[in-house]
Amino acid sequence: MMDNYGFYTGKSFDAYEFFGCHTDENGAVFRVFAPAAVRISVIGEFNGWQDTPMNKIGDGNFWAVYIEGVKPGQMYKYKIYKSDGSCMDHCDPYGYGMELRPASASIVRNLYGYEFQDDAWMKKRSNGVASALNIYEIHAGSWKKPQNGWYRYDELAMQLVPYLKEYGYNYIELLPIGEHPCDESWGYQCSGFYSPTSRYGTLDDYKKMIDILHHNDIGVVMDFVPVHFALDAYALAKFDGTALYEYPHKDVGNSEWGSCNFMHSRGEVRSFLQSCANYWLKEYHVDGLRMDAISNMIYWQGNPARGVNKDAVAFLQNMNEGLVNRHSGILLAAEDSTVYPGVTKRVAEGGLGFTYKWDMGFMHDTLEYFQKNTGERLNNRNKLTFSMHYFKDERYLLAFSHDEVVHGKATIIQKMNGDYDRKFPQARALYAYMVAHPGKKLNFMGNEIAHFREWDEKREQDWNLLDFPKHREFAAYMQALNHLYLSEETLWNDYGGDGFEWVHAVSQNYPDTEHSCVFAWKRKAENGRQLLCVFQFADRADGVTLPLAEDEKPELVFDTDWMEFGGATPKQDEVLTAQNGRAVTKMAAFSAKFFVVGKRDEEETDNMGADTTEAGEPITAEPIEKLSENSSVKLVDGAWFDRAVVYHIYPLGYCGAPQYNEGEKTQGSRILKVLDRIGHLKALGVNTIYFGPVFESLWHGYDTSDYYRTDSRLGSMKDFQKVFRALKENGFKIVLDGVFNHVGRGFEPFRDLQEKGEASIYKDWFCNVHFGSSTPLGDAFSYDTWQGNWELVKLNLKNKAVVDHLLGAVKMWVETFDIDGLRLDAADCIDKEFFKQLKVYTQGLKKDFWLMGEIIHGDYKMWANPDMMHSVTNYECWKGIYSSHNDKNYFEIAHSLRRQFAKGGIYENLRLYNFLDNHDVNRIASLLKNPADLENAYTMLFCMPGIPSVYYGSEWGIAGVKTSGKEADLPVRPPIEEAEVAKRDTKLEKHIAALARLRQTTNALVYGEYADILVRNEQLVFVRQYNKEAVIAAFNIADTAVSLDFEWQGEKYAVELAPHDSRVIVKE
Repeated sequence: MMDNYGFYTGKSFDAYEFFGCHTDENGAVFRVFAPAAVRISVIGEFNGWQDTPMNKIGDGNFWAVYIEGVKPGQMYKYKIYKSDGSCMDHCDPYGYGMELRPASASIVRNLYGYEFQDDAWMKKRSNGVASALNIYEIHAGSWKKPQNGWYRYDELAMQLVPYLKEYGYNYIELLPIGEHPCDESWGYQCSGFYSPTSRYGTLDDYKKMIDILHHNDIGVVMDFVPVHFALDAYALAKFDGTALYEYPHKDVGNSEWGSCNFMHSRGEVRSFLQSCANYWLKEYHVDGLRMDAISNMIYWQGNPARGVNKDAVAFLQNMNEGLVNRHSGILLAAEDSTVYPGVTKRVAEGGLGFTYKWDMGFMHDTLEYFQKNTGERLNNRNKLTFSMHYFKDERYLLAFSHDEVVHGKATIIQKMNGDYDRKFPQARALYAYMVAHPGKKLNFMGNEIAHFREWDEKREQDWNLLDFPKHREFAAYMQALNHLYLSEETLWNDYGGDGFEWVHAVSQNYPDTEHSCVFAWKRKAENGRQLLCVFQFADRADGVTLPLAEDEKPELVFDTDWMEFGGATPKQDEVLTAQNGRAVTKMAAFSAKFFVVGKRDEEETDNMGADTTEAGEPITAEPIEKLSENSSVKLVDGAWFDRAVVYHIYPLGYCGAPQYNEGEKTQGSRILKVLDRIGHLKALGVNTIYFGPVFESLWHGYDTSDYYRTDSRLGSMKDFQKVFRALKENGFKIVLDGVFNHVGRGFEPFRDLQEKGEASIYKDWFCNVHFGSSTPLGDAFSYDTWQGNWELVKLNLKNKAVVDHLLGAVKMWVETFDIDGLRLDAADCIDKEFFKQLKVYTQGLKKDFWLMGEIIHGDYKMWANPDMMHSVTNYECWKGIYSSHNDKNYFEIAHSLRRQFAKGGIYENLRLYNFLDNHDVNRIASLLKNPADLENAYTMLFCMPGIPSVYYGSEWGIAGVKTSGKEADLPVRPPIEEAEVAKRDTKLEKHIAALARLRQTTNALVYGEYADILVRNEQLVFVRQYNKEAVIAAFNIADTAVSLDFEWQGEKYAVELAPHDSRVIVKE
């Protein structure tokens, strides 16, 4: 039962659990509050729309009835008979669903049918005060639209996730979702406060949307309207024949929008509203509420001259305090343009208890400034400085919202002064200013692509703008700026004053600092890291003089005028150096620059991979002999991957992750183990780290469930950023496993297909889906798999939506983590046209982006060619190396090397990816019959043409043999424990390090031609030659020592080799 006293006094937060329609196995109970009604009946589909009378209960102000046979999905209304003899059909004020406008019936819904899977998110979420908060404001009906109608909530989520990740937003804010009769109201004039609008589906669809977003680390804020409601007669207005929810007098009863104002002095109305707020947060796992038009609650009709509405203020305080106490990590934001104090102060301190207040002054002043020309800006400097004087007073949120791009106000890009070409650099500078200004961020949809047409709720965004270079470059700029914000902790320290410091910057063009378009300040993180932000808002290039200490050397990390963003400045390093306490930076017209000053936190620098004594000790190599001590060889400056020495990590095994992903139960930051081994990697001489699957999956990593999230067993996106940044700062390139042939059954579009069958919008995302058959796993349809494995569902790479989804993921990983390449799993199963698209796309992201494909059999040139990939796996030579040693038959590997790489060889000009073992095959230490041959095998690997790869742990000769069944691969994918590392045999490790160092210091091993000099069953000599430099490799697998006498290019050689020995001779 409900607490009647709490309801009447405005203390209730759970009124929706009592009122409304609640079903059980046999029917449903209906309850409504209508004290002035003469009688009330329930009419609906379940009773043929005939009256079923309700009974007064409790104190006579409540009405209730139980009706058998009522089922979810059926429509109903309350027929309310009023004291004047009239009657009116009303929707249920507490109804959980409504039919689509213009119809107005409520719909029976099961509030508890959907089970959320977002426990991990709910436990870790925060209100964002101490972290990055970048909100994408969206109108669900006009972001993107299908051919007819709207996308369902969950369908929209699936499209939003990759887009938000690509553009660097970590929260969305939805314009009001409560049911509303008029599209043009955008939801701000609500009729069904507890009903997710049926335009986009049911309450379960909405819950699923939120679940999907949470699963992808994206928070959800809802627009909530506690000020007023729609005046439609079937809704709340004159609900029981009297002003039950609204004020009875027109002077305060009607809002400036023509709607009805809530009467906040009435306890029942307070309980209705705060229960509604609690309903969205509790039952839908919404992460925050943005409350509209709070000015109209603080002051009567929003007019300070009419005085403070004390009852409404008390209501806000009680509601906000109650919500924060009930829900950890939520945020509450107030749209308030007044100067009423303490909006974001705690209620206990006399405040209103909001987390944030929208900074309307910042928005108006900033946009007004950018509408002016340079001459006017010189005299309106205060438009940008004023907000800096008061930002400490509240926790402000900076918003360029929907209200700024409608009703003749012009869009953000249109507001910029000048012609088409001049608007773009100013918009880039505007957003840089916004990001650097203290306060959290919000941007309305379309702003990020420089939308020129004002927003219209009837039309989707003009996505064709991205076909135009300037809009495409601006979109790339917004992506880069947002990702900088998400990763740069100095920009999160917004409140309290210690995160901001003015810098006295002087313009060479306009040296009068009171009449200048130059601004500069520092943003500071709590750990001491600083970001110097410099702005130049005039229409011509300028030199900006900055004060600078002698020991400071700020490094440029971002320039709005870089060419990749549509500017004119090539991307290059810039370090400011003090001369007489000053430094000068050249600034393009309408531009901004960000420079990093100071150091990262101690924890981060401690893990940056500085060599330890053990891991970084010098490694000498006896088998390598130089005939010329004074090298005059100039290294060829080719593509980075030409000289790559790859270290292959299967991270789920390497880091000791659980075999199966069980969500929160198995999550952890295990990938951070890599930080502890950077010193070892450097000493080993590798320069490229290839990580096996890191995308979210349920099992072995090759069953991807989400391309836009890291595997929770390994760590969060932030954990991976930390590891990848450390690797980059230590000179490593990073390659990831791209599993694009198939996905796992946990992939959200496949789950949608399972749930909705032929009605799923994703039915064409997979190959050969047939609804007339079934699978052994119980699906009501069949589909193509990878090699008959029903756990791995083949993607339809001829579907543009699938390709866009995958390319978007690649772009996100390049821009967020600066990866340098992809190893493409099961490449021989993938349509070659996809690789052509991928090649063009990735070269556009990074000119030297490396693509390497997994190919087991066939002509490698079918995949490794200028149109598709740079390299493929060389399984032919993998087999040749170990079997030649086991059979004591060097003729086998010599034949393969000659066939592939000798002059006229079929792969003479290819650099294939060479390896001795990997995550799919037995360890080389187990493949070789005689462990003494290990060093010979690695010498051959590093000296043959191609790119050498070392599989983790094999540098210590660890063994591993595959078994059978689901755990077949575990023996070759073991965790590397610290105790095992400490006990390692470093002889082989040192041998590999010497070979890696040799490869880095010669051209012959990278670009040299291949020729064999001597081939016997148990001995082999070959040469790699580039110009005058040559490397000769000699091998002996006999059980006895040998002396090899041979001649090459007129010179005679005598090489002594011990049993199972090799020797490398460098001739310069």
